[in-house]
Amino acid sequence: MLAASLLRFLFWNVNRQPRESMIAAIARDHDIDVLLLAENRVAASVIEQALNVSAKSRRYHFARPGVCEKVQMFVRFAPSLIRSVWDSSRTTLREMDLPGKGKLLIGGVHLESKLHSSADDQTAAAVEVARDIADQERKAGHDRTVLTGDFNMNPFDYGVASARGLNAAMTPAIAKRGSRSEAGRPYAFFYNPMWNHFGGQGPNPPGTYYYANSPHPWNTFDQVLIRPSLIDAFAESELRVLTAVDGASLLTPGGIPNARTASDHLPPLFALDL
Repeated sequence: MLAASLLRFLFWNVNRQPRESMIAAIARDHDIDVLLLAENRVAASVIEQALNVSAKSRRYHFARPGVCEKVQMFVRFAPSLIRSVWDSSRTTLREMDLPGKGKLLIGGVHLESKLHSSADDQTAAAVEVARDIADQERKAGHDRTVLTGDFNMNPFDYGVASARGLNAAMTPAIAKRGSRSEAGRPYAFFYNPMWNHFGGQGPNPPGTYYYANSPHPWNTFDQVLIRPSLIDAFAESELRVLTAVDGASLLTPGGIPNARTASDHLPPLFALDL
């Protein structure tokens, strides 16, 4: 049985560090139902065990991957309720058929870093992801899609914001138009609520990743994108970027992500009220 109403998600790029105890504490403290990890080098069985030692109720299961090894998914419901529908080297898409909540497409991404690819390459990759997701939505017969992960792009970058890319709008009103056309072809919108969590407006940090050698050191690479069909279910007040776990800060004394004791990325947490 699933908990009533809120379905809680968390994504974290753990920077190849053994953070299973932190991961389990976050899952416990925030009642996470769907956990997605990038750059995890710890065996999935170890993560699963840590999650279940700390779990308040309902066991976690590792949703075994297809081709994609960049993103791992752990879910707090029966494996029979989730199936893999599409994978690439950096993206995974699963369909969940949850009792009382209906079908959802949940995607996780870890796209190429700006340190190793050009802006044009990043945009081209985003265009491919957008096309593949649209194809799978047509096959599934619905577009109740959530896409989260480390995009290695900011909300304003062309691959995220452009029509041919992920077409992620900054406001629900724009996204609820459904689509916009370019050269006579319609492109479906996503809504990107992370626009509201970028910059110096508290209580969240100015971003999820800090790179000092940049004109704007704070970046919001870790995002969640929501199709218009799920906007009314998106619990806007639940979206936050975590800066502490189990009483321990994820930040340095200077206020940036602590790669030594946690990760160079901060994890976004969000929920759907279904």
